[in-house]
Amino acid sequence: VMAAVYGGFGIFLATIPDVAFGKNSPVSYWTTFGEAGEWFARGFGIVAVSLFTSPFWAGMPTDVLAKVALPMNILFLPLFFQAAMVLPTAKDSTNAVLPFNLWFTQIPLAASILALNIMALM
Repeated sequence: VMAAVYGGFGIFLATIPDVAFGKNSPVSYWTTFGEAGEWFARGFGIVAVSLFTSPFWAGMPTDVLAKVALPMNILFLPLFFQAAMVLPTAKDSTNAVLPFNLWFTQIPLAASILALNIMALM
C-alpha cells in the first residue's frame, strides 16, 4: 500500500511537481511551489520512491520497512492537517477534480495507512 501511495506520489514529485500538483493542475495541492519547494518536492519524491519500493529492488524485509515507516506515518498525519487547514499555499488550493482542497482527502488516507502500519507491526 505504501509503495503505491507514496511511490506513486513520489514519481510525480521527483519529476514534475509543479505540473502535477501546482495551481494549474487538475489535482492541485499547492498554489505555488517556488524554487525551494520544487527542490524539496523532487528530493522527497526520490526518497519516497526509493524507500517504499525497496522491498522489490533492494531486498529490504517488509517487517523492517514497516518499522522504518511508522514514525513517518505518525508524523505525516499532522502535516496533512497543517496543509489542509493552515498553510496558505496549500489550504487555498483549488482543483478541477473535487470542489474542495485535496489535502482533506489525504487525512483519512494517512490515518488508514497508519492503522495498517500499526497492524503490520503487531
